[in-house]
Amino acid sequence: MNERIKQLAKQATNIEYGVDNGFDRVTFDKEKFAELIVRECAKVCDDLDIDDWGDKSFDDGTYYCSRAIKQHFGVDDGECKTG
Repeated sequence: MNERIKQLAKQATNIEYGVDNGFDRVTFDKEKFAELIVRECAKVCDDLDIDDWGDKSFDDGTYYCSRAIKQHFGVDDGECKTG
């Protein structure tokens, strides 16, 4: 598995220490994980810099592609929900 995916999975995992008769409670937020992945994919488009390609139409395309990815999955442009 890609190291970045492991990091995103960790961000979507919540550990409450000693809450169940002294045992730790680990929960995994599937929706947060999915949202983090969508945002990461959109960020790949956002990070393609016009200076790297020298083409304004390419830059516009990456901007709209990023927004289309988020819209397709219903992820707004605000910060990721934290649970």
